[in-house]
Amino acid sequence: MKTIKRLFSLMMILFSAIFLFGCTNPNGGEQPEQPEQPEFLSPETFDDYAHEIAVLYIEGDEMSINYLFVNPEDYGFEHYEPTLPVPSTYTDEEYAEVCEVLGRYKKYNYEELSFDQKMTYHIIEELYESVTLEITDSEYMGSGYLGSYLGYQAQLPLLLNQYHLRTKLDVENYFKYLDLVPETFKAYVDYETKKSENGYGMPNFVITKVVGQCKSFLEGIDDTENPHFMITTINDKIDGLDFLTEEEKAYYKELNAEKVRGPLAEGYRYVKDNLPSLRGKATNEGGLGNYKTADGEKVGKQYYEAMLQETVGYDLTVPEMYDYVEAKVSQYYAEIMNVYDNLTSAQMNELSELKFMEGTVEEQIAYYQANLDRYFPAMDIEFNLEIAYVDPAMEDYFSPAAYMTSAIDDKENEFIILNKGSIYVDVEDPETGEVTKELDTAYLYTTLAHEGFPGHLYQNVYFKNTDASLLRKMVTNNGYQEGWANYVENLAYVYYFEDHPEYSEYADDYFIANMNFSAALYTKIDMGIHYYNWTETQTYNFMSKYYSVTKSDVKQLYRQLVEVPTNYPMYFFTYMKIMDMQKYALEHGATLKEFNTFLLDCGPMELQFIEEYLYEVYK
Repeated sequence: MKTIKRLFSLMMILFSAIFLFGCTNPNGGEQPEQPEQPEFLSPETFDDYAHEIAVLYIEGDEMSINYLFVNPEDYGFEHYEPTLPVPSTYTDEEYAEVCEVLGRYKKYNYEELSFDQKMTYHIIEELYESVTLEITDSEYMGSGYLGSYLGYQAQLPLLLNQYHLRTKLDVENYFKYLDLVPETFKAYVDYETKKSENGYGMPNFVITKVVGQCKSFLEGIDDTENPHFMITTINDKIDGLDFLTEEEKAYYKELNAEKVRGPLAEGYRYVKDNLPSLRGKATNEGGLGNYKTADGEKVGKQYYEAMLQETVGYDLTVPEMYDYVEAKVSQYYAEIMNVYDNLTSAQMNELSELKFMEGTVEEQIAYYQANLDRYFPAMDIEFNLEIAYVDPAMEDYFSPAAYMTSAIDDKENEFIILNKGSIYVDVEDPETGEVTKELDTAYLYTTLAHEGFPGHLYQNVYFKNTDASLLRKMVTNNGYQEGWANYVENLAYVYYFEDHPEYSEYADDYFIANMNFSAALYTKIDMGIHYYNWTETQTYNFMSKYYSVTKSDVKQLYRQLVEVPTNYPMYFFTYMKIMDMQKYALEHGATLKEFNTFLLDCGPMELQFIEEYLYEVYK
């Protein structure tokens, strides 16, 4: 049934939160009458039903299959013709069909389900509620496919570089993706044009950034003496493929150069040349809350609230979340002042200059892994961890560090990728004035905990080796994952000062209190901009109460938050909620290790469900 596969393929976005609002009824108004149950899906048990949802969720999406599975056929998947995500509209019949299939979760008795089944049930319930959400013009208010932070043109070089070339079919598919770029990027520009025609145009500052990125990507792409990084990096991968003959390797490397300079470059040139025509057509360069329909309906606020609930995993209204965060700002500010009152100026200066890491990256990760069982369940799973470094040519396109989520059925290989262009700092010799590069160890200390142990890598490996349903392993919640990774950064400080008792008993509190306060502050700013329509000046005035900031710094922050709403709450609201859950569990008899094990066993679910379950377990 092609229609339902198309709808589900739209819902699978790699490396980002699931964006479901584009699946609302494209015609607006009343939902269409739902058809009879299709014959192709008639599971007898809840587990059968959940597996069918998992299959439909990813079916037809070859790139997602490549990233999620080494052997997709073991899970009932086939290989499909490569496609790239494009804006789509769907008929009433298609929309009704996907609603009907997802809605069948209601016929199962929740109370009769096992723990894993209940968690799976909640996932399907959330998918259904997101798909059936009705917000006017929601298809125009998303970040879209082009953007300087999470835009597809910014992500595509990384997606292509990390595409797994396990077989000759994968190699052939890689080239098919390159061929798709011109028509795909043209569809993105057409979509942005349609958005602007309906009053939701891209702000000028975003256009400038996107065009600048395209120009940067195209720089030197036709240089045959110093080949583009997309040529050198992929050709290096091709050279390492032992299933290819030398003749095949030579052919594919030549083909790669041809297609990088051909269709791939053509797509980026199209965006560079055509997106600027939309300058000046934006009706709003502030938060989502500024959007209203002609009759005054506050569609921007409705959309932001739904987006925020999806991101953080709580069905609270924005005013409820805002009040919660405001209380946290006051609480955490008082905690910082208390810490400062108990530390001398000399002690705070000493703490602020700590480097934390004394060895190499590999040694620090080994330390975290060896000390897991202080506060986490020990990991007795054997796998190879490779610390890879971004090719120098890609340093401007990559974050400082990243854990690349491994395939669900890959039990042997894990990767953390570091960017040497970002993890080194300039250090000047006070006597000679000579400047050298040194590892930014204070930054790396928490970053390696966030990305590795006990952060993303550990949480992912732990959960994918459980007996959880396939759907739970596929449809993860980014709010949980980023909240967890921020949370364990705190415990990295606890580890350090347990090993260094010579410091004040308030030493770890110094760092944790500052982390808490920043989390509350930035979450409040995001809500202020997108729900309460804060201007740049209002944002500056708020931040100035607590920090010495420049208007230039605030402008940069403001524009980032305008472009990627809910990104900060994804990291920080969830972090604060996990801290609340930890406090509750410890007050009700749990040890820290027991609480951490509880969170890991629940897996990357919406935190609201986990919190409700916590109250049942620890009464």
